[in-house]
Amino acid sequence: MCRSGKIDWENISNSLQSSQNAKLDVELEYLKSHGDLLTQLVDQQGYTLIIHAVLQGQPGKVGYLIKKTIELEKASLDTIKEWVRKRDTEEGFSALHYAAYKSNLDACATLLRYGADIDAISTYGLSILHVASQTNSAAPLYFFKELGVDINLRDKSGTTALQWAIFSSAEISAAYLLAWNPKVDEQNDQGQTALHTAVK
Repeated sequence: MCRSGKIDWENISNSLQSSQNAKLDVELEYLKSHGDLLTQLVDQQGYTLIIHAVLQGQPGKVGYLIKKTIELEKASLDTIKEWVRKRDTEEGFSALHYAAYKSNLDACATLLRYGADIDAISTYGLSILHVASQTNSAAPLYFFKELGVDINLRDKSGTTALQWAIFSSAEISAAYLLAWNPKVDEQNDQGQTALHTAVK
């Protein structure tokens, strides 16, 4: 929890959006100098600095943030693993969910290297692939399929990644998922298959 009073998340977001790491260094060193543990900071939505880095940052920013935090806090790899696995409080999404949704493969690879849970499931039962299927980008789908993520996994309502792609009008995602021979006859809790979703 923050001990230095109200955190200026807008400044932090701006520093994460900057292509220059010097701005981020200033923000992190300021927070650290006021006794804040960077790995414990969360905003009102439960977003950690890692999630902010995924949502706002430039390529390579997630890795830089992790390395800088290890340097400033002398954080152990177990602490970093716990940090990258934290979920937001609204949807239960991890930083890896957000990286998949943003099609940020650099962030995905970095988060996994530091212990992100590839099998993480959100509050509503969404896997990493369910989220990636909504992006209309083949890259995150291929990335996670190559790592062995089940393309037929169902969320809490029984919906598959293919159904999410169709529901989201993500035609590229749907085409790639279909090419991998998913179980197209799988029904969700409403008895709908991918075909039912497509004709709605």
